[in-house]
Amino acid sequence: MSDEQKPFEKPGKHADEITIRFDDDENLYVSKAFLGHVSPVFHTMFQGEFKEAMTSEVDIKDIRRADFLEFLLCCNPGTMADITSENVFRVVTIAHKYDVRALVNRCKNIMDTMLKEPLKIETTPPDAFDNSKAALIRQLYLFLKICRVAISFNWSETANEAFRCTTKASSLCDLNSFKLPQIIPGNTQDEEHVSAMIFNALPRDVSLLILHIMPPGWG
Repeated sequence: MSDEQKPFEKPGKHADEITIRFDDDENLYVSKAFLGHVSPVFHTMFQGEFKEAMTSEVDIKDIRRADFLEFLLCCNPGTMADITSENVFRVVTIAHKYDVRALVNRCKNIMDTMLKEPLKIETTPPDAFDNSKAALIRQLYLFLKICRVAISFNWSETANEAFRCTTKASSLCDLNSFKLPQIIPGNTQDEEHVSAMIFNALPRDVSLLILHIMPPGWG
């Protein structure tokens, strides 16, 4: 991809350009008008007496540059990057933080579609968990992640469907001892706490297998 095809990575393309600085000492360069248009949070930030309104720099310390770039490419009409099962959880977190509702809805639609996909059932020997069940275990893990997001964002219907899919997938994995924690959709709970409760409900051999087969960045 040429420099002309790489928005946000090179400076000097917009008269109202701002520099977004990240903890890894790398930057992105974005039109202030564009950012304020897609995000009410940034729009407010660039108004009044906020320091961002007075300078051409914004510091973002809690998001990786690569993830924020992915978010921008999903918002940018010129790129409209796809939302997939691999990036939806990263993108939705940023979109929700900055109140980009159209993008949040796109992510929610992707997760709802993921919950409708057939379970990846394979004919396997009835022994312990091994990589022959990796596809189903991976799908179970995605259901757990959807549970976490849906509960955090108060998406009751999506959370209930994710619980149903998780229960069904766990039964097909012969998880007889698996019981979902009692988490009520709509309760305001810390996202990391919710994630830990769900993940810790898995039998240890399953959670270890999930950690083993998941690619980097899926946690």
